[in-house]
Amino acid sequence: NSNGELQHAQTRQYHLKLTTLEGEDLALYDAVHLAIQPG
Repeated sequence: NSNGELQHAQTRQYHLKLTTLEGEDLALYDAVHLAIQPG
């Protein structure tokens, strides 16, 4: 049914957005971690 497909597409888009946010958070964490290291 098309309703199930729509819900699946929205769920996939949500997970994609979540993964992107996690990736940005990790990149930011790495940058801060490197910045506070001595030297």
